[in-house]
Amino acid sequence: RARVSASPGDEPRDALGGQDFIYSQRSGVSESLFKGDLLGVDADVASGDLRARGESSRDLSFIRGEYYVPERFLERFAAHVAKNYLVVDEDDDDDVSSSSSRSGLRAAGVPLILGIWGGKGCGKSFNVELCCRDMGITPFVVSAGELEDPVAGEPGALLRRRYVAAANEAARRGKPTVLVINDLDAGVARFKDDKITVNNQIVQASLMNLCDNPTRVSLGARRADRRAWDSRDERDPSEADPVVQRRDALVGSVRCLRVPIVVTGNDFSRLYAPLTRAGRMDLWHWEPSREEIASMLHQTLKDAEETGAVGYGGVEDARALVQRFPDQPLDFFAAARAMCADDAVRDWLAEVGSDPERVRAALVGRRGAAEACEERSTKPFVLKPRQDVSLPALLRAAARVAAEQQHVLDVNLAREYVNAWTEDLTTAEIRQRRRADAARARAPEARNVLDAFENERAEKRKTLNADAKARALFETNALAKSNADYLLEVSAEAARRGLTTAIEIGVSTRSDAEKAAVLEAEAERVCESERAWDVWDCVECYRARKENPKATLFVDVRPKKAFLRETVKGAINCPAAVTRGTVAEPVTEKDVDGAVAALRSSAAFSKKSAFEILVVVGDGGGDGGYARDALRAFHDVISSSDHLSNSLKLVEMRDGIDGWLKRYTPGGAPRPRYVGYGKDNEETMFTASN
Repeated sequence: RARVSASPGDEPRDALGGQDFIYSQRSGVSESLFKGDLLGVDADVASGDLRARGESSRDLSFIRGEYYVPERFLERFAAHVAKNYLVVDEDDDDDVSSSSSRSGLRAAGVPLILGIWGGKGCGKSFNVELCCRDMGITPFVVSAGELEDPVAGEPGALLRRRYVAAANEAARRGKPTVLVINDLDAGVARFKDDKITVNNQIVQASLMNLCDNPTRVSLGARRADRRAWDSRDERDPSEADPVVQRRDALVGSVRCLRVPIVVTGNDFSRLYAPLTRAGRMDLWHWEPSREEIASMLHQTLKDAEETGAVGYGGVEDARALVQRFPDQPLDFFAAARAMCADDAVRDWLAEVGSDPERVRAALVGRRGAAEACEERSTKPFVLKPRQDVSLPALLRAAARVAAEQQHVLDVNLAREYVNAWTEDLTTAEIRQRRRADAARARAPEARNVLDAFENERAEKRKTLNADAKARALFETNALAKSNADYLLEVSAEAARRGLTTAIEIGVSTRSDAEKAAVLEAEAERVCESERAWDVWDCVECYRARKENPKATLFVDVRPKKAFLRETVKGAINCPAAVTRGTVAEPVTEKDVDGAVAALRSSAAFSKKSAFEILVVVGDGGGDGGYARDALRAFHDVISSSDHLSNSLKLVEMRDGIDGWLKRYTPGGAPRPRYVGYGKDNEETMFTASN
């Protein structure tokens, strides 16, 4: 029986002391039974020469067609690459000063890394590849999945080897290269409840070391000392060239060209802070504008029209689609474009039929017996009818994509499938759950207690649902009453003017007190016309100040404490009342004389005053209140003044400060319709579709 033998001196031992058989295939074995004569002396399992090189550059030939790269993205990328190639580091040339380069750029001031961060689906990684293709730059790409490995330290070593490989490629071919790391934060960032690993630390430390020493890279042990069959070792023929790479006296340290690095991600605030500091990483937030998204989408749809799609109306269709979904990223519109082909594919499948042989022949072609060693003949994949990429078709497809996004958020099946799923509980529910857990732990009949607890929770849910329905009914009733109040007010005003006759139909839901309050409010409106001054609502006061702010003065007659807490911006305080007592039992005392004295000393009584309208802001009280008394006193003072009686108009703001704050902020900005004030305040809810 044939035996495998090797020279005694060439028998590497593995960790257990046995002979390394894989290495023996490369050294000293002469038996053809194991080695063979056809492929030569070295088997690929031993040498690794036939394997795909892990440190090879990215081939961009798969990117076909014309794509639009936003100008500001291309300019930022090109400027970063150019700066890093123009600068000369202190170890590059012995005759060049370490503080400056031939371009005038300081080596220490040019960051090696360009950090492009932004929201998902806005085209960060793809635009980087397009820039490399258009500028003739060879990218060496590292993905986030390669930043973790079962072997501690291997991701950091891979990153350094990939950097040296890019430098060797640039030196050997005279073509610029760039190291691209996609989704860096997904690989090494810190998130809630995550555990950091040694590889995370080493990767970030390797990047910081590259930024500080971009032309001197430590690869660990010398490659000549490594096992030849190690698949992670990059054997580059150019390493022997002293012009390309000069080894230092230090073991495993190599000198190489400076290679710019571009990293992409979503949230770089989760990275190690010293890595993202100025001088190491140039942070840039990429958020394409609506016009840029429309331009990129237009180029994609234009290429689709050239391949047989019909109905596209040009860049105006792209802008209309983007305007219809203004808060969606770029990948949303790419998904909508891809969905336009679904109808065409379904029609094509219906034409082919359900015969498996016909479907196989149509999709992958036929291979005859005479063509066994030839290229297979394939039937071209032609969509019949052609794809419809008109604006209505694109809008329908985009609406379906948005509906699916919203459906995922609405259904949320994790509540059904995950046992540990917890909603936001109230304090009482948390206490009840703890009591139930304690009872289940100490009582023999724990199962019965748990069942009772679950039944109680089910009853509580039913009660909450019933309360929600009752609350909705109450809100509907309140809205109906509000509308009825408005109709009664309009009818009362019309009746006062003699324009119509009010007729009450149906059953009134108002109590006697509410009816009396409405009648009292109507009487108050009638009495306003009989007062010696004008009565405006807050909208009229707002318009007067907006049209002529220098001629309109707001005077707040509330107590000083209320004035300091909240008032109309730009108003002066002439308090017609003083608040005394405690916080729990405040006592308000009138001080109309003090208000008049404060008004006389204000800018409104100056002979050079340019004010034409004096708006008095009170607490909204009627006759007998301090605000109404202050208005009477102000009217008497203004009427007795020679230079103010004809030039200054006295105005009372209806409903006082409360009426103003319901419609406007204290600064004078109108409140949105869907936002109330105080207890009526609501929040706008945002979803993935809007």
